[in-house]
Amino acid sequence: MLRKVDHRAVRVALASLAFAVLTFSLLPTATAVCDGTDGHVKWLSGIDYTHYPPFGEGSYDAFNLATEARGYVLGATDGWVYSFAVGGPGSLVQIDQALGTQYSDLIVDGAYAYAVGSSELGVYFVGTDGSIDAVGSALLGFVGKLAKSGDFLYITQSTGVLVVDVSDPSDPTVVGSLTVDAQSVAVSGSYLYIGDYISAIDVYDVSAPASPVFVTQVSGLPGEVKRLAVRGNTLFATTNPGGIVSFDVSTPEAPQQLDFLDTGSAGNIEVCGDQLGVNVNGLLVWVDATDPSQLERRGAFPDASLGGAAFFDGVAYVAGGSRLQALQLNSGTNAAPLVASPEWAGARDLHAFDVGPDEFLALRFPSALKILLVTDPWAPVEVASLTFATTRALAVANGHAYLSRQGGFDVVDLSDPYDPVVVGSVSGSFGSQVIPTGSRVYTVDDIELTTLDVSDPSSPNVLGIAELPTFSLEGITTANGMDVYFTDEFEGNITLFRYDVSDPENPAYRADAPIYGIDRPGAMLVADGSLFLGGRTFLTRRNASDLSLVDEEGASAFASGGLYAGPGGSLYSWGGGFHSFDVSSGVEYEFGGVPPAGGGVLGVAGAGELVYVSDNEALYVFGRPCAPAALPDAVGIPGNVLRLRSVPNPAFGPVRLTLEGASAEGASAVASSSSSDYTPTIIEILAPDGRLLRRLTTEDPAGRSVSWDGRDAAGRDVPSGIVYVRWSGALGTATGSVRIVR
Repeated sequence: MLRKVDHRAVRVALASLAFAVLTFSLLPTATAVCDGTDGHVKWLSGIDYTHYPPFGEGSYDAFNLATEARGYVLGATDGWVYSFAVGGPGSLVQIDQALGTQYSDLIVDGAYAYAVGSSELGVYFVGTDGSIDAVGSALLGFVGKLAKSGDFLYITQSTGVLVVDVSDPSDPTVVGSLTVDAQSVAVSGSYLYIGDYISAIDVYDVSAPASPVFVTQVSGLPGEVKRLAVRGNTLFATTNPGGIVSFDVSTPEAPQQLDFLDTGSAGNIEVCGDQLGVNVNGLLVWVDATDPSQLERRGAFPDASLGGAAFFDGVAYVAGGSRLQALQLNSGTNAAPLVASPEWAGARDLHAFDVGPDEFLALRFPSALKILLVTDPWAPVEVASLTFATTRALAVANGHAYLSRQGGFDVVDLSDPYDPVVVGSVSGSFGSQVIPTGSRVYTVDDIELTTLDVSDPSSPNVLGIAELPTFSLEGITTANGMDVYFTDEFEGNITLFRYDVSDPENPAYRADAPIYGIDRPGAMLVADGSLFLGGRTFLTRRNASDLSLVDEEGASAFASGGLYAGPGGSLYSWGGGFHSFDVSSGVEYEFGGVPPAGGGVLGVAGAGELVYVSDNEALYVFGRPCAPAALPDAVGIPGNVLRLRSVPNPAFGPVRLTLEGASAEGASAVASSSSSDYTPTIIEILAPDGRLLRRLTTEDPAGRSVSWDGRDAAGRDVPSGIVYVRWSGALGTATGSVRIVR
């Protein structure tokens, strides 16, 4: 949980501490750096203000984020304006706050932030240390959105647009107004653009700001104009219904439409260089606007409504609803699919299987089971199709397909993939998860677990139905033999359970473990004696017997959509991004090219060196990745890419700190150097205000791992909260953080 840090103390601490996972300049310049994005959107970190308000009690909705000021990200929400230091890719550290009102929009220009909401305009000064001070305000009546040019703000309100002189920030003064239907506003130079609630944009000359002069109107847009944004001579408008419209406004008196990207609807829009971030029905859609006459949808991220965004070095800090999230827009490799087949778009529950020398895919559709021959993956061929009532879930094992559908459960013999046959059925209500293991199949619906015996495929038999002891299962279940695993959420606390279902009607408790850091569990499976549980924030690996922690992968894992255990020790996770892990070594690979633009990844199956992925636009074939995901460079031996891992994290006691990415050659070179040539390894544990809590050292200059007992130099337990770790030695320098839970 973020907490307020006295900016006077932080002023000193920030000079020496970079709060990122990797060494990174804490205070970047105020100019946004928008690296070329490749369409792959990767979740890095997030703060849910519903459960973890930064100060006091209550929840914070309507979070609006502004562009950066003096190297800080500014945010405004229900009653406050906040400043955050950008500590590195995906890392925000809260610095200060100032009292405000329920703001609906926020912009930053130079050292000043301007926020409007309810009936008030607030003006704030942002210090070079990140401090925020309210310097001026004005009561304006109901206000909505704002834009700024020179010394003037243009603010929408219920009756039109107000022109406010802020040349003296302490005394904002209304100097003009327009009576016009206004929902959105943008300004560039001496021209003001106003979007209405119908389907038009009005253009005004504001060379004399107090007396705007009507110039022209652009009408006939697909829907009401939600937001406007200007980049150079291009005006972007979002409409609902409709999408994104671009205009050439090099001649403001005669705007010319350049392109229209149909997204169904579109809301808030933010411009970052040649890229656009657009809110589309709960998705953050990333659009390449390098050529505004050819807008191209490049990628999307679910559950990231866009209240505002700030951009640093390819990372978008996105606010919307009650969440503040960091998304890496140009992360990793962006592997192109070998094949994209739109005729099988929308396939769910992909399963690969082979019969003799031939390889096949089983695909579930809402009312059909389709079989594809993929022996030649560059030319998939549909060889069979069975029609069903509404399907719910599919799994393939033991040469059979197990299908849950409306009104029943079917067993399909796949021994002849060209002529699959339903060999057994049972009537009843079955769940949206089908989990085969041995001679059993488990189906899960809400909190109800149904166990079927499929040892005789022609006569599937319900062994028992039991209600799992959980408050909120949310469908997160998996099974292994006679063991069933599920998550329970109660009052925001998530617990993982293991139950023995040898007696299907009377599940018996075996183990449980609290889960931290996954604010919404998304997928779970058992593979190679381990249980993997993914969610919005990271992927955790547990011992399948006692549920003890084995390993955790941070924000980059993001497995809220699903998990799949592939061949060769590979594990695939998807949600906002799509990733592959070598679970034997923990190395992460990436498939950046999977376009979740059609609504996200729906299914994944692996066969040999190939991976099949489906979304609402196509069925894709990818080659398995052969290179680790790219990581930013850290200071260290040339060729080393360093990352500091903390396990467990969150931690209740001892923590193992490991420097990753140091090459064997580099470590060997350090180990063989003379004692006078190497730098001793020092690990510092620091409080949020920069105070040194503990200093650890390692005897081995090439050492890459050290244990910390969770105590300070005086032997006292470090209290709950975030502590920062700085690793310095001959192998390089890296920083990280650990959340302490007492």
